[in-house]
Amino acid sequence: GLVHLVVLSTEFDPIYKSGDQLRWLARDLGALDRRRVPWVIIAGHRPLYTSAKSKGRVRLSNVMKRVLEPLFSQFNVSLSLWGHIHSYERTCPVLHNRCRRTGPVSVVVGTGGGVSSGVFARNREPPGGSRRRLSEVGFAHVVASAG
Repeated sequence: GLVHLVVLSTEFDPIYKSGDQLRWLARDLGALDRRRVPWVIIAGHRPLYTSAKSKGRVRLSNVMKRVLEPLFSQFNVSLSLWGHIHSYERTCPVLHNRCRRTGPVSVVVGTGGGVSSGVFARNREPPGGSRRRLSEVGFAHVVASAG
């Protein structure tokens, strides 16, 4: 198909603590023929990018970025989907905390459960890279095309 979807554990075998999952991911992404599979989507529970700040989230996010972003860049990951925070937030194509011409768009889709009211209260203005933020119940519908 057009999409290669990878779901990572960010909880019980977290990508940032175990080399096994990271090595597997590198092998998996390296084996893809991107002419046949133009879309690579990575998903996990804890978000790589979020403007809902707390010391623990920022620390974990920075570690995950240090471990995952080199692979995201090397293998041209298209989209990353995350949960944990009960809100919606979408970035520009982003790598290393900066908007790029190419890079994965990061989307937090934690809107299926309860709404975290005030999740963005500490950051009233979206940080650079954040393109859309919502604190309401919802879902994501992703459509991939060959063109």
